[in-house]
Amino acid sequence: MAIKKGDLAPGDDETYLIWLNEIEEMLASGNEPADEVLISILRSRGGYPRAGWNSTKVSWENQAVTRGRYNFLVDMKKLKVALEQRLNRAYSEYEKVTGNKLKSKDIKKSEEKAKLAVEEYRELSNALLYMCPKIRREKIPTTRNVNRTTWNIKEIKEKIAELEPDLEDLLQSYERISGRPRESIVEYDNNAVKDPLSGSPIKKKIYSYDRTEGVIRFLKMQRMQELVVDGLPRHVATIMAENEISDADGIAMLRELRNGDVTRKPANYDTIVKVEEMAFSGKINLEEALLLVENSSHKVLISEIYEEKIKMDFAKKLLTELNFSSHPQATARVVKGGDLNRVAMLFGIVPTSTTEPEESEPEDLEEVENKSSSVPTRRRTRFSD
Repeated sequence: MAIKKGDLAPGDDETYLIWLNEIEEMLASGNEPADEVLISILRSRGGYPRAGWNSTKVSWENQAVTRGRYNFLVDMKKLKVALEQRLNRAYSEYEKVTGNKLKSKDIKKSEEKAKLAVEEYRELSNALLYMCPKIRREKIPTTRNVNRTTWNIKEIKEKIAELEPDLEDLLQSYERISGRPRESIVEYDNNAVKDPLSGSPIKKKIYSYDRTEGVIRFLKMQRMQELVVDGLPRHVATIMAENEISDADGIAMLRELRNGDVTRKPANYDTIVKVEEMAFSGKINLEEALLLVENSSHKVLISEIYEEKIKMDFAKKLLTELNFSSHPQATARVVKGGDLNRVAMLFGIVPTSTTEPEESEPEDLEEVENKSSSVPTRRRTRFSD
């Protein structure tokens, strides 16, 4: 037999399992191990095993005598099965949460690695479900009790890395709006991040996307209400709060758009509101907004710009170069698909520019003219000269 007395170090599970395998082979072949071999195994285990049948303080050496040699060997076989089950369980748990396989035959080390991997998986799974927006959380596969994801550690880390940029933008927005550090809204500490040198957990703050978004929404609503109380129009206050426009910039723009008079309700108010909304949200610049305010009687034209059915460049050309500014009805017919040249002739409109039109027409003009199906771009008329 390959086993010799004194070969086994105390607590050496891997070697112990090898010995049990050899004992089982000997029993199967009709041979029995020598007493000194069995006693050596028992003494190396400290008198009784860590797991298996009847872990008792009674010395296994005494059991070997009192219970009979055959029964004792049967119990040794049961212990071998128990140890193998422990090893297989560690393999299974480790592979499930990491996607990798364990190669160690040492039961204690395998169990320790599996335990650490399961702890890391649980922490990362909790962190992922906590920080993920509710609308995206529904797409994450979860266990039956919905407290864990079925992804392994590598997949969870990839998803967290994917979520972090959006969450970081949200946290920066919170810090700008509230003037407080992001730590003021943290609710969860994650221990899954380990120090590469010591291996000890590093406290990492985990932030909830939904909670942060909710706090930001409340702060924006609060600021909007304050601006309204101070006298700003509700639509302007709403956009200023939503787009984080400062008081100085927002009020200065409003005064410019209303020619310094922010207390009275301007003419064509509904149209002016649309222009101000586009200006404050950045869809058009201040110069373009002032042009539309000056031509606020062109309600249909401005509505089409507001609904993004035509572009501002085309509207600007209609109101300036093509001299439609004094004819709201004419611009309404053009943007609804009317022929540009015919509409101009009907209203007696003469363009301010007397130069030859450029070779390439604006993209917006082509779109509108195509609606009427018959606008020759180079036809000579008194309007095109």
